[in-house]
Amino acid sequence: MHRLVCRFPLSGAATWFKRLLSSSTTGSGSLPRNESDEHLHDRQYLLRNARRMQMAADDDEHCRELMRSPNTRLLLFHSLKPLMKDFPMSSCDDHVSWLSLSDVLQDGELRHSWNNISDSCVFLGYDCDDRPLFAAEMTAGRNTTRYKTKSEMIQDRTKAEEILGGKFVDLRMACFWNSTSTIRKLKQAYSLLQWNSTNQYSATSGKKLKKKLSGHSRICSETNEVSYPPISSVAITLVTHQNHCLLARQKQFPPGMYSALSGFCTFGESAEDTVEREVAEEVNLTVTNLQYISSQPWPFPFPSLMLGFLATLDTRISPFSHSVDFDPIELEDAHWYSREDVQSAIKMSVKGPVFQSEFYIPPPFAIAHQLIKKWVDQ
Repeated sequence: MHRLVCRFPLSGAATWFKRLLSSSTTGSGSLPRNESDEHLHDRQYLLRNARRMQMAADDDEHCRELMRSPNTRLLLFHSLKPLMKDFPMSSCDDHVSWLSLSDVLQDGELRHSWNNISDSCVFLGYDCDDRPLFAAEMTAGRNTTRYKTKSEMIQDRTKAEEILGGKFVDLRMACFWNSTSTIRKLKQAYSLLQWNSTNQYSATSGKKLKKKLSGHSRICSETNEVSYPPISSVAITLVTHQNHCLLARQKQFPPGMYSALSGFCTFGESAEDTVEREVAEEVNLTVTNLQYISSQPWPFPFPSLMLGFLATLDTRISPFSHSVDFDPIELEDAHWYSREDVQSAIKMSVKGPVFQSEFYIPPPFAIAHQLIKKWVDQ
Protein backbone atom coordinates (compact mmCIF):
# COMPACT_ATOMS: atom_id res chain seq x y z
CA MET A 1 0.00 0.00 0.00
CA HIS A 2 1.67 3.22 -1.13
CA ARG A 3 1.69 6.32 1.01
CA LEU A 4 3.88 8.80 -0.80
CA VAL A 5 1.83 10.81 -3.27
CA CYS A 6 3.41 14.12 -4.23
CA ARG A 7 3.37 16.33 -7.29
CA PHE A 8 4.64 19.89 -7.23
CA PRO A 9 5.21 21.37 -10.69
CA LEU A 10 6.66 24.61 -9.36
CA SER A 11 9.57 26.62 -10.71
CA GLY A 12 12.27 27.21 -8.12
CA ALA A 13 12.10 23.68 -6.71
CA ALA A 14 15.48 22.98 -8.30
CA THR A 15 17.36 24.97 -5.67
CA TRP A 16 15.61 23.17 -2.85
CA PHE A 17 16.23 19.75 -4.44
CA LYS A 18 19.92 20.44 -5.01
CA ARG A 19 20.40 21.36 -1.39
CA LEU A 20 18.85 18.08 -0.22
CA LEU A 21 20.54 15.91 -2.81
CA SER A 22 23.98 17.34 -2.07
CA SER A 23 23.56 17.03 1.70
CA SER A 24 25.14 14.09 3.51
CA THR A 25 22.20 13.88 5.93
CA THR A 26 18.50 14.49 5.61
CA GLY A 27 17.72 15.91 9.02
CA SER A 28 14.13 14.71 8.97
CA GLY A 29 14.58 11.12 10.03
CA SER A 30 14.88 9.86 6.45
CA LEU A 31 18.31 8.18 6.61
CA PRO A 32 20.85 7.05 9.23
CA ARG A 33 21.65 10.08 11.32
CA ASN A 34 25.31 10.69 10.54
CA GLU A 35 27.07 13.09 12.86
CA SER A 36 26.77 16.69 11.69
CA ASP A 37 26.43 20.15 13.17
CA GLU A 38 22.68 19.96 12.55
CA HIS A 39 22.26 16.75 14.52
CA LEU A 40 24.43 17.95 17.37
CA HIS A 41 22.25 21.05 17.49
CA ASP A 42 19.14 18.82 17.55
CA ARG A 43 20.49 16.93 20.55
CA GLN A 44 21.37 20.10 22.40
CA TYR A 45 17.86 21.40 21.72
CA LEU A 46 16.35 18.17 23.01
CA LEU A 47 18.41 18.19 26.19
CA ARG A 48 17.47 21.81 26.87
CA ASN A 49 13.75 21.47 26.12
CA ALA A 50 12.55 17.89 26.62
CA ARG A 51 11.37 18.27 30.22
CA ARG A 52 9.76 21.66 29.83
CA MET A 53 7.99 20.52 26.65
CA GLN A 54 6.55 17.62 28.62
CA MET A 55 5.46 20.03 31.37
CA ALA A 56 3.64 22.21 28.85
CA ALA A 57 1.98 19.15 27.29
CA ASP A 58 0.64 17.92 30.66
CA ASP A 59 0.01 21.11 32.67
CA ASP A 60 -2.82 23.32 31.38
CA GLU A 61 -1.89 26.28 33.57
CA HIS A 62 1.72 26.25 32.43
CA CYS A 63 0.60 25.92 28.81
CA ARG A 64 -1.80 28.85 29.27
CA GLU A 65 1.05 31.02 30.54
CA LEU A 66 3.10 30.14 27.47
CA MET A 67 0.20 31.02 25.16
CA ARG A 68 -0.05 34.46 26.75
CA SER A 69 3.69 35.15 26.53
CA PRO A 70 4.64 38.07 24.25
CA ASN A 71 7.44 35.85 22.92
CA THR A 72 5.07 33.14 21.73
CA ARG A 73 4.87 32.52 17.98
CA LEU A 74 1.74 31.20 16.29
CA LEU A 75 1.30 29.37 13.00
CA LEU A 76 -2.20 29.62 11.56
CA PHE A 77 -3.81 26.96 9.38
CA HIS A 78 -6.94 27.23 7.26
CA SER A 79 -8.55 23.89 6.45
CA LEU A 80 -5.25 22.27 7.48
CA LYS A 81 -3.25 24.44 5.08
CA PRO A 82 -0.38 26.32 6.81
CA LEU A 83 0.15 30.04 6.29
CA MET A 84 3.23 30.86 4.19
CA LYS A 85 4.80 34.24 3.55
CA ASP A 86 6.58 35.64 0.45
CA PHE A 87 4.43 33.63 -1.95
CA PRO A 88 5.18 32.69 -4.71
CA MET A 89 8.37 31.35 -3.17
CA SER A 90 11.62 31.56 -5.07
CA SER A 91 14.25 30.39 -2.58
CA CYS A 92 14.88 27.49 -0.21
CA ASP A 93 14.75 29.68 2.92
CA ASP A 94 12.00 29.11 5.48
CA HIS A 95 8.68 30.59 4.41
CA VAL A 96 6.46 29.69 7.37
CA SER A 97 4.63 32.77 8.62
CA TRP A 98 5.09 32.76 12.40
CA LEU A 99 2.87 35.42 14.00
CA SER A 100 2.77 36.97 17.44
CA LEU A 101 -0.51 37.10 19.33
CA SER A 102 -0.56 40.87 18.84
CA ASP A 103 -0.33 40.32 15.05
CA VAL A 104 -3.52 38.29 15.22
CA LEU A 105 -5.45 40.48 17.65
CA GLN A 106 -4.79 43.76 15.86
CA ASP A 107 -7.41 42.88 13.26
CA GLY A 108 -10.94 43.31 14.55
CA GLU A 109 -12.42 40.33 12.71
CA LEU A 110 -9.66 37.97 13.82
CA ARG A 111 -9.89 39.30 17.36
CA HIS A 112 -13.62 38.57 17.37
CA SER A 113 -13.05 34.93 16.36
CA TRP A 114 -9.94 34.43 18.50
CA ASN A 115 -11.76 32.43 21.19
CA ASN A 116 -12.68 29.73 18.71
CA ILE A 117 -9.25 29.82 17.10
CA SER A 118 -7.42 29.68 20.43
CA ASP A 119 -9.43 26.64 21.52
CA SER A 120 -7.81 24.72 18.68
CA CYS A 121 -4.24 25.69 19.65
CA VAL A 122 -1.67 22.91 19.85
CA PHE A 123 1.77 23.22 21.43
CA LEU A 124 4.76 22.54 19.15
CA GLY A 125 7.71 23.12 21.49
CA TYR A 126 10.25 25.93 21.26
CA ASP A 127 12.26 27.52 18.50
CA CYS A 128 16.04 28.04 18.55
CA ASP A 129 15.51 31.33 20.41
CA ASP A 130 13.50 29.53 23.13
CA ARG A 131 10.22 31.09 22.02
CA PRO A 132 7.13 28.90 22.57
CA LEU A 133 5.51 27.73 19.34
CA PHE A 134 1.82 27.02 18.80
CA ALA A 135 -0.39 26.25 15.82
CA ALA A 136 -4.12 26.91 15.42
CA GLU A 137 -6.87 26.16 12.89
CA MET A 138 -8.79 29.23 11.68
CA THR A 139 -11.92 27.26 10.84
CA ALA A 140 -12.13 25.74 14.34
CA GLY A 141 -15.50 26.18 16.02
CA ARG A 142 -17.21 27.12 12.77
CA ASN A 143 -19.95 25.23 11.07
CA THR A 144 -18.05 24.62 7.86
CA THR A 145 -21.19 23.19 6.26
CA ARG A 146 -22.31 26.78 5.91
CA TYR A 147 -20.18 26.89 2.76
CA LYS A 148 -22.75 26.23 0.05
CA THR A 149 -20.06 26.02 -2.61
CA LYS A 150 -16.32 25.49 -2.73
CA SER A 151 -15.93 29.05 -3.99
CA GLU A 152 -17.40 30.39 -0.73
CA MET A 153 -14.76 28.53 1.26
CA ILE A 154 -12.05 29.87 -1.04
CA GLN A 155 -13.37 33.41 -0.60
CA ASP A 156 -13.22 33.01 3.18
CA ARG A 157 -9.65 31.76 2.96
CA THR A 158 -8.65 34.52 0.55
CA LYS A 159 -10.00 37.17 2.92
CA ALA A 160 -7.90 35.76 5.75
CA GLU A 161 -4.83 35.75 3.48
CA GLU A 162 -5.34 39.44 2.71
CA ILE A 163 -5.59 40.27 6.41
CA LEU A 164 -2.54 38.19 7.39
CA GLY A 165 -0.36 39.02 4.40
CA GLY A 166 0.38 35.43 3.39
CA LYS A 167 -1.01 32.40 1.60
CA PHE A 168 -2.42 29.14 2.94
CA VAL A 169 -0.60 26.38 1.09
CA ASP A 170 -1.09 22.62 0.85
CA LEU A 171 1.26 20.96 3.35
CA ARG A 172 2.97 18.84 0.69
CA MET A 173 3.79 22.00 -1.24
CA ALA A 174 4.96 23.76 1.93
CA CYS A 175 7.50 20.99 2.49
CA PHE A 176 9.33 22.16 -0.63
CA TRP A 177 9.95 25.62 0.74
CA ASN A 178 11.14 25.10 4.31
CA SER A 179 14.06 23.65 6.23
CA THR A 180 13.94 20.11 7.58
CA SER A 181 13.47 21.35 11.15
CA THR A 182 10.51 23.49 10.08
CA ILE A 183 9.03 20.59 8.10
CA ARG A 184 9.00 18.60 11.35
CA LYS A 185 6.96 21.34 13.01
CA LEU A 186 4.57 21.53 10.07
CA LYS A 187 3.95 17.77 10.17
CA GLN A 188 3.50 17.86 13.95
CA ALA A 189 1.06 20.76 13.77
CA TYR A 190 -0.96 19.22 10.92
CA SER A 191 -1.27 15.88 12.71
CA LEU A 192 -2.25 17.36 16.09
CA LEU A 193 -4.79 19.75 14.58
CA GLN A 194 -6.32 16.99 12.50
CA TRP A 195 -6.50 14.54 15.42
CA ASN A 196 -8.14 17.05 17.76
CA SER A 197 -10.71 18.10 15.16
CA THR A 198 -11.75 14.52 14.32
CA ASN A 199 -11.75 13.05 17.84
CA GLN A 200 -14.45 14.94 19.69
CA TYR A 201 -16.09 12.00 21.49
CA SER A 202 -14.94 9.02 23.52
CA ALA A 203 -14.96 5.71 21.65
CA THR A 204 -15.95 3.88 24.85
CA SER A 205 -18.47 6.14 26.58
CA GLY A 206 -19.65 8.28 23.66
CA LYS A 207 -19.25 11.37 25.82
CA LYS A 208 -17.51 14.60 24.86
CA LEU A 209 -13.74 14.64 25.03
CA LYS A 210 -12.15 17.72 26.58
CA LYS A 211 -8.96 18.88 24.93
CA LYS A 212 -5.87 19.40 27.03
CA LEU A 213 -4.70 22.91 26.31
CA SER A 214 -1.56 21.64 24.60
CA GLY A 215 -3.63 19.46 22.27
CA HIS A 216 -1.45 16.44 23.06
CA SER A 217 -4.27 14.49 24.75
CA ARG A 218 -8.04 14.58 25.34
CA ILE A 219 -9.98 13.55 28.46
CA CYS A 220 -13.41 11.95 28.65
CA SER A 221 -15.87 14.24 30.44
CA GLU A 222 -17.53 11.25 32.13
CA THR A 223 -14.84 8.65 32.87
CA ASN A 224 -11.71 10.86 32.88
CA GLU A 225 -10.11 8.35 30.55
CA VAL A 226 -7.21 9.96 28.68
CA SER A 227 -6.92 9.57 24.91
CA TYR A 228 -3.62 10.13 23.11
CA PRO A 229 -2.98 10.64 19.40
CA PRO A 230 -2.53 7.24 17.73
CA ILE A 231 0.07 6.59 15.08
CA SER A 232 0.06 3.74 12.59
CA SER A 233 3.23 1.82 11.72
CA VAL A 234 3.96 1.44 8.01
CA ALA A 235 6.79 -0.58 6.48
CA ILE A 236 8.15 0.86 3.24
CA THR A 237 10.58 -1.28 1.28
CA LEU A 238 12.81 -0.91 -1.74
CA VAL A 239 13.20 -4.39 -3.24
CA THR A 240 16.43 -4.84 -5.20
CA HIS A 241 18.11 -7.47 -7.35
CA GLN A 242 21.70 -6.87 -8.45
CA ASN A 243 21.55 -3.77 -10.64
CA HIS A 244 17.76 -3.33 -10.51
CA CYS A 245 15.17 -2.07 -8.02
CA LEU A 246 11.43 -2.65 -8.03
CA LEU A 247 9.16 0.41 -8.13
CA ALA A 248 5.38 0.52 -8.44
CA ARG A 249 2.51 2.96 -8.68
CA GLN A 250 -1.12 3.17 -7.60
CA LYS A 251 -3.95 4.67 -9.63
CA GLN A 252 -4.14 7.79 -7.47
CA PHE A 253 -0.45 8.61 -8.01
CA PRO A 254 0.36 11.58 -10.23
CA PRO A 255 1.10 10.47 -13.81
CA GLY A 256 4.59 9.03 -14.11
CA MET A 257 5.39 8.70 -10.40
CA TYR A 258 6.70 5.38 -9.10
CA SER A 259 7.61 4.60 -5.49
CA ALA A 260 8.73 1.85 -3.13
CA LEU A 261 6.27 -0.75 -1.83
CA SER A 262 4.62 -0.01 1.50
CA GLY A 263 1.87 -1.23 3.79
CA PHE A 264 0.48 -1.02 7.30
CA CYS A 265 1.71 -3.30 10.05
CA THR A 266 -1.10 -5.47 11.43
CA PHE A 267 -1.64 -7.14 14.81
CA GLY A 268 0.94 -9.77 15.64
CA GLU A 269 3.41 -8.63 12.97
CA SER A 270 6.90 -7.28 13.32
CA ALA A 271 7.99 -4.65 10.79
CA GLU A 272 10.00 -7.38 9.03
CA ASP A 273 6.90 -9.58 8.83
CA THR A 274 5.04 -6.70 7.23
CA VAL A 275 7.75 -6.23 4.61
CA GLU A 276 7.61 -9.87 3.57
CA ARG A 277 3.80 -10.01 3.55
CA GLU A 278 3.32 -6.77 1.60
CA VAL A 279 5.88 -7.75 -1.05
CA ALA A 280 4.18 -11.14 -1.44
CA GLU A 281 0.71 -9.55 -1.63
CA GLU A 282 1.53 -6.74 -4.02
CA VAL A 283 4.07 -8.27 -6.43
CA ASN A 284 4.00 -12.03 -5.62
CA LEU A 285 7.70 -12.15 -4.68
CA THR A 286 9.76 -13.18 -1.66
CA VAL A 287 12.63 -11.18 -0.21
CA THR A 288 15.62 -11.74 2.03
CA ASN A 289 18.48 -9.73 3.57
CA LEU A 290 16.16 -7.13 5.08
CA GLN A 291 18.07 -4.05 6.19
CA TYR A 292 16.37 -1.40 8.34
CA ILE A 293 17.49 2.07 7.24
CA SER A 294 15.50 4.69 9.17
CA SER A 295 12.04 6.00 10.00
CA GLN A 296 10.03 9.08 9.04
CA PRO A 297 6.75 10.53 10.31
CA TRP A 298 4.20 10.93 7.53
CA PRO A 299 0.93 12.81 8.18
CA PHE A 300 -1.12 11.80 5.11
CA PRO A 301 -3.94 10.90 5.14
CA PHE A 302 -3.53 10.39 8.88
CA PRO A 303 -0.37 10.12 11.04
CA SER A 304 1.87 7.16 10.44
CA LEU A 305 5.47 6.24 11.16
CA MET A 306 7.21 5.02 8.03
CA LEU A 307 9.80 2.31 8.75
CA GLY A 308 12.22 2.20 5.83
CA PHE A 309 13.87 -1.00 4.61
CA LEU A 310 16.05 -2.28 1.82
CA ALA A 311 15.51 -5.92 0.82
CA THR A 312 16.85 -8.21 -1.88
CA LEU A 313 14.89 -10.59 -4.06
CA ASP A 314 15.09 -14.18 -2.77
CA THR A 315 15.86 -15.93 -6.06
CA ARG A 316 15.82 -19.34 -4.36
CA ILE A 317 12.02 -19.02 -4.28
CA SER A 318 11.27 -16.14 -6.67
CA PRO A 319 13.40 -16.22 -9.83
CA PHE A 320 14.09 -12.81 -11.33
CA SER A 321 11.83 -11.83 -14.22
CA HIS A 322 11.38 -8.47 -15.92
CA SER A 323 7.65 -9.22 -15.96
CA VAL A 324 6.17 -8.38 -12.55
CA ASP A 325 3.06 -10.23 -11.36
CA PHE A 326 1.52 -7.27 -9.50
CA ASP A 327 -1.89 -7.21 -7.80
CA PRO A 328 -4.16 -5.08 -10.04
CA ILE A 329 -6.38 -4.22 -7.08
CA GLU A 330 -3.48 -2.71 -5.12
CA LEU A 331 -1.31 -1.46 -7.97
CA GLU A 332 -1.67 0.05 -11.41
CA ASP A 333 1.82 -0.89 -12.55
CA ALA A 334 5.18 -2.22 -11.32
CA HIS A 335 8.57 -2.46 -13.03
CA TRP A 336 12.18 -3.36 -12.39
CA TYR A 337 14.31 -0.26 -13.06
CA SER A 338 18.05 -0.30 -13.61
CA ARG A 339 20.38 1.73 -11.43
CA GLU A 340 21.04 3.96 -14.43
CA ASP A 341 17.30 4.61 -14.92
CA VAL A 342 16.91 5.59 -11.29
CA GLN A 343 20.05 7.75 -11.35
CA SER A 344 18.52 9.66 -14.24
CA ALA A 345 15.26 10.12 -12.30
CA ILE A 346 17.16 11.53 -9.33
CA LYS A 347 19.13 13.91 -11.55
CA MET A 348 15.94 15.03 -13.27
CA SER A 349 14.45 15.99 -9.91
CA VAL A 350 16.95 18.86 -9.50
CA LYS A 351 15.70 20.52 -12.67
CA GLY A 352 12.42 21.77 -11.22
CA PRO A 353 9.04 21.04 -12.84
CA VAL A 354 9.87 17.68 -14.41
CA PHE A 355 6.87 15.82 -13.04
CA GLN A 356 5.12 15.39 -16.33
CA SER A 357 7.71 12.82 -17.45
CA GLU A 358 6.94 9.15 -18.01
CA PHE A 359 8.98 8.12 -14.96
CA TYR A 360 9.94 9.99 -11.80
CA ILE A 361 10.25 9.26 -8.10
CA PRO A 362 8.92 10.99 -4.95
CA PRO A 363 10.63 14.24 -3.85
CA PRO A 364 13.64 14.34 -1.49
CA PHE A 365 11.64 15.00 1.68
CA ALA A 366 9.90 11.61 1.27
CA ILE A 367 11.58 8.53 2.72
CA ALA A 368 10.94 6.61 -0.51
CA HIS A 369 13.28 9.03 -2.32
CA GLN A 370 15.93 8.58 0.35
CA LEU A 371 15.74 4.78 0.22
CA ILE A 372 16.12 4.88 -3.56
CA LYS A 373 19.03 7.31 -3.37
CA LYS A 374 20.80 5.23 -0.72
CA TRP A 375 20.63 2.16 -2.93
CA VAL A 376 21.84 4.09 -5.99
CA ASP A 377 24.78 5.50 -4.02
CA GLN A 378 25.89 2.11 -2.68
